[in-house]
Amino acid sequence: MTKFEDIIHFNFNQTGFDRVTFERTSEQIQPYLIGLKKKLTRFEYDFPEASILLPRDERIFKNVNDLIRTFNQDEIAAIVLIGIGGSNLGVEAVQSALVSSSQAKKEILFLETVDPINLKKVVDQIKNYRDQNKKIIFVWASKSGKTSETIANYGALADALKDSNQSLFDWTIVITDAGSDLDQYASSRGIKKINLPNQVGGRYSVFSPVGLLPLGLAGFDLISFLRGGQKALELALNENFERNPALAGAVSTFLNFKNGKNIINLFIFNPNLNGLGQWLRQLIGESLGKDNQKLTPIVSIGTTDLHSVGQLYFDGGKDKFTFFISNRTWPIDFQVSDRFGLNNLAAGVERKSLAELMTIILKAVKSVYRSKGLPFFELELERIDEETVGFLFQLKMIEVMFLAQLIGVNAFDQSGVEVYKDEVRKNLGLAQD
Repeated sequence: MTKFEDIIHFNFNQTGFDRVTFERTSEQIQPYLIGLKKKLTRFEYDFPEASILLPRDERIFKNVNDLIRTFNQDEIAAIVLIGIGGSNLGVEAVQSALVSSSQAKKEILFLETVDPINLKKVVDQIKNYRDQNKKIIFVWASKSGKTSETIANYGALADALKDSNQSLFDWTIVITDAGSDLDQYASSRGIKKINLPNQVGGRYSVFSPVGLLPLGLAGFDLISFLRGGQKALELALNENFERNPALAGAVSTFLNFKNGKNIINLFIFNPNLNGLGQWLRQLIGESLGKDNQKLTPIVSIGTTDLHSVGQLYFDGGKDKFTFFISNRTWPIDFQVSDRFGLNNLAAGVERKSLAELMTIILKAVKSVYRSKGLPFFELELERIDEETVGFLFQLKMIEVMFLAQLIGVNAFDQSGVEVYKDEVRKNLGLAQD
């Protein structure tokens, strides 16, 4: 294992390719990597990879903090984030990853797809908080300003709550592109708003107001989160793949993809990181799923999915390349009692902690992968906190940029998604854009 910044450890020795092949492949990315370094020297959001500027953008951080301070934090019980895809997956990933943090956080409730049952649940939670004289902030996020599901959810929520227009608007913040239809709507109705850098797409926007505002309102440590992104950026632009997990990860995935491994299995041995896996699936799927490329991300959770699809992974077709993602330390832990003779049922479990058992099981799984010649990449986190999660977000975004260069696709468009959106607008009787 190679250790960096007391945050991350990675190992690419079981990816199926030798060092010479790695080096030759990584050389293909060097001009692009060097170009990214040069773009960091000027603070202009005028290039596709402009999201790499976000963790160091003090102006955006100040604007977000200023907006947060317009509310009395003691009055706020929860935040309702109304968005979908890139407008909320990153926030969901952070909240779920840090759910066991000892620091009390305000709850973030999510309205994503048009789901009446979930809307009822959220409305009931809001009413319960209001019965306790607590306030709710509504964050309404759509980069384009015309996402059908997001607009519908805000309208359905407004109808269900029966608030006056002004009282609802007073506790709403809009996040959208400057000049979008939603931006103009907010301006015309006196709704607080904050805009996004134009070149930053939804799946790359977690360090923009889309991520920072709801996370900051909920009480997460934004400074540590951004610091993690900054550290990852420095590491991900190292030209030596042996000291750069983003570069090593991109090369590993590309080589295995070209060798018939068209499924990326994000095998996460911490259920609280499932949200991170869902965000990664979007990042990979929307960035690389084009031009008839068949690279397909899936998410597995250890140890649960060892008992559902483990058989397929061990003895099914060899069409998968696995990223094992785990953490070394846990914020809480429990020990198996030795008072009930449980060793008679499962030898050796007594007096083991659950974290220790997770580590033992993961070690066994990797041993089986080695014995069967199944390639994998190891990514191990020293701990789970805001800095580490921010680090992982930035690392993976740059890894996908590198991988897109190797495959030869544009990592920043999503024409396939736009086709479905156009069809929805047509079925709603709206003009196509």
